[in-house]
Amino acid sequence: MRSWVATYYSTHSKPFETKLTDLHKLSGSAATFTKFKGQLRDALDELKASDVPLEARIERYETDAMAFMDSKTITVHMAAWAKGR
Repeated sequence: MRSWVATYYSTHSKPFETKLTDLHKLSGSAATFTKFKGQLRDALDELKASDVPLEARIERYETDAMAFMDSKTITVHMAAWAKGR
């Protein structure tokens, strides 16, 4: 999941809101939607680490709900975008 998330977002040039159901379909994950959301959250958190290359590093993400597992949409901000890359 981590590799897919990094690759997917590295192909974009700016943040935009995305439905989690769309990400589930695009990823090709066979996991249930609930399990996928947990895997996605874990992957996003792992990609925030300072040892992740800038092009793949997540600066932050925002969801439409206080609890990630209750979310329907997400907006991801890549660290490279903040650096003007």
